[in-house]
Amino acid sequence: MDNVLVLNEPPLEFAAGGKLEHPRDGLALFGPADSKGMGNPAKLSYGIIGTQNGVAAFADFVKAISRPVLTADYLNETQWPHFPGFEEVFHAVVPAEPAWAQELDTLALKNAATDRDDHKRVYEVVSLYLSALRTARTLEKSFGYVVIVAPDFVFTNCRPISRFQGGHGQRISRREQRLRSQMRDFFESYEPEHYGWSPDFRFQLKSRAMELGIAVQIVRESTLRLPRAERRVGGRQLTPLSDRAWNLCTALYYKSGGRPWKLADGGEGVCHVGVSFKDNDLGGTVWSAAQIFGNHGDGRIVAGSEGAWFSGRKGEYHLNEPAARQLLTAALDAYRDLQKPFSLARPAVLERGEGGRERAGVMEKSSKDKPRLEPGPGKPLSEIFLHTGSRLGDKELEGYQAACPAGAKLTVVRVTPERAGLRLLRPGGQPALRGTFWQLSPRRALLWTSGFKPRLGIYDGSEIPRPLCIEIQHGDTEIVRVARDILALTKLNYNGCNLGEYHPITTHFSATVGEILFSHRSLRYQPSFKYYV
Repeated sequence: MDNVLVLNEPPLEFAAGGKLEHPRDGLALFGPADSKGMGNPAKLSYGIIGTQNGVAAFADFVKAISRPVLTADYLNETQWPHFPGFEEVFHAVVPAEPAWAQELDTLALKNAATDRDDHKRVYEVVSLYLSALRTARTLEKSFGYVVIVAPDFVFTNCRPISRFQGGHGQRISRREQRLRSQMRDFFESYEPEHYGWSPDFRFQLKSRAMELGIAVQIVRESTLRLPRAERRVGGRQLTPLSDRAWNLCTALYYKSGGRPWKLADGGEGVCHVGVSFKDNDLGGTVWSAAQIFGNHGDGRIVAGSEGAWFSGRKGEYHLNEPAARQLLTAALDAYRDLQKPFSLARPAVLERGEGGRERAGVMEKSSKDKPRLEPGPGKPLSEIFLHTGSRLGDKELEGYQAACPAGAKLTVVRVTPERAGLRLLRPGGQPALRGTFWQLSPRRALLWTSGFKPRLGIYDGSEIPRPLCIEIQHGDTEIVRVARDILALTKLNYNGCNLGEYHPITTHFSATVGEILFSHRSLRYQPSFKYYV
């Protein structure tokens, strides 16, 4: 079939311009993209919050990753490569002792995590961690991020899918929760703050910590188990310690402000923007947001306007012309800000202005809540790729076009999982190769971002791979070029260290960003992507 081909695995760039396909290969051989060399390793200062057991488990984990972590002989080394040690991989040091630590009372945490009211349970658990974070904010000590070690009972009880049995307090139905949110003066013993946040521990903690300006890395306590503990404790099935070391250490390096890798063939002056939406369950409206990425890998978040952006199709939304123009304008401002490295004297924040416009920038000690945008390096923006999950409306397109600077080419691409049930198998029942590209028309194609990975010699999924459907809604870029870019963007998730994800980074965290950004009516938020992953 002439219209089917397999795209090459996109390369990544690491220290000294080294290029390889797999981030674990590149980090092991070259080091991270922003490395200053092994001769002058950076020291990643951090804080930690957890129970006594959690703090101790992380200390043991730090000691383990300071040395090589070998994969057991009976495991496939290609799939589970050895971890050479944190300093060897990232040219940086994680101190054995944190700059600051706060132990939480285990009984108090368990008491909060066993309340029968879903919203109150999550709110009270998050409040215990947030109280410690506020203490950290007042200290003179400096650290790049705070590790949040969550006991497994928090993970089990404090998610929307939790079906908690037993406990104390009064169980409140979903219907009554909505009524309490809408009729706040009717209930005497009612705390409206409990119901204004997402009933998900991870989302709520990140959202409520947003204004503190401290990046947090949430780690489930059982993830930190060392091999000797795995033999003693049953329960959760874990991947090898070497695999967990690769993933968690990459996330920690990124949260500290590092850049593990970047796209090798991303091109200068190319901006990728993902548009996402979040329903306001109480107000009957929809919030809009955008995620912005360049070839360097790091990203920014901007919040758009709130409005009746519903369409006739479930899961699809349409902005009007002013809202689309304002959202993309703010996104491009954030992209220009990304082009120049800068240091923060105080946390950078965005404020939601009237009509959804954003005022972005770096906050200095002399400025009080008035952000100032530092100038970029002046590299011209030549191409803008806008990824959306909805079909574009005429007015929406006009707004996006109006936001584009002169000389910049706009391409709008609809990126969605294939929903018709089409699957592809190779002879012998093997799944399709990752990177398989099937062009259906000049502007529409299927792309398998999951599938058999020749570099690993395996398919690491559990179901027959489902392709992404990509459709060019505006612009004259060739569809195969769009597909190659999307395949490359599946490699920019720094929350792990994997060959590639299913979704491109522009859409991968769209639901997460919406939950964290809009779970409460806060007017200030952090623009850096590291606060959302």
